[in-house]
Amino acid sequence: MKINTYDLIINAGKVFCSDTKLNTPGAIGIKDGKIVEFNANIKTKSIKTLNYPNGTLLPGFIDLHTHPAPSHWKYGMEADRFLLSRGTTTTMSQGDAGSNNWDKYKKAIIQKSKIDIYMALSAANNGEEYDHPVFESFEDIDINQAVETIKNDPKLIWGISANLSETCTYIHKPQNIMSKVLEMAEKSSKPILYGMRWEPFDWEIKDQLTLIKAVEIISLKREKILLRLIGSGPKLDKCCHYVKEHNLDSIVSFESEKEHSALNIFYNEIDLFVLPSYYEALGCVYLESW
Repeated sequence: MKINTYDLIINAGKVFCSDTKLNTPGAIGIKDGKIVEFNANIKTKSIKTLNYPNGTLLPGFIDLHTHPAPSHWKYGMEADRFLLSRGTTTTMSQGDAGSNNWDKYKKAIIQKSKIDIYMALSAANNGEEYDHPVFESFEDIDINQAVETIKNDPKLIWGISANLSETCTYIHKPQNIMSKVLEMAEKSSKPILYGMRWEPFDWEIKDQLTLIKAVEIISLKREKILLRLIGSGPKLDKCCHYVKEHNLDSIVSFESEKEHSALNIFYNEIDLFVLPSYYEALGCVYLESW
């Protein structure tokens, strides 16, 4: 249906849209609160026009980790005030609600917010509503109840949130909690958004020893190679022992932690950066090495 008059046209020095590859001076046309046209030149009339010749118009941002929730909840913040006002139009709550309080959360937050809010449902029944470790009680992980909640709202509940840091797991083994979360994910066909433990080191994260063994195999094929391992950690002694026992000192070196200002020099000296890890997101070390 052709629109004869827009409610608002916004002209800007640059309009960006990844779908249409538009990245030029342009405008957007708005009707009934929705963007219905964006182009380099809009000829349709409008009730109101705003001009920003030095400004840039971008699509709304998507933030995948926030805590839109009632202010009296553990991490609660007002999404429209703190996110929408800064350009974020879609966000995901990371575990603020669980199966016990999902309906209450949906009515109080999702239905009353202008911003689009999706949920990574907490594996714990009450999510982060109360000011105590989310997995304080192992009995508060009800797999069947969570799966039923997800199946009733599959469009709003995007995944399952499981923060297994020490402050969240309380006295329980993270492996035991994770086994329940995995069953929950399998039954609901939803992905897990996972918080990793760093301290204490009771769950292996990095695997430098396998990397050393791989370099050892490469060296046996008469390939010239030098592996430089930087820093310290719980596996350093084990790695040093393996290198010494297998006479690999000529191809594996251990170096102390470097000042941040020296990292750029180091990265430019090497041919290949490797981070041997069982679990990893896009950490800062990847960006630094790039």
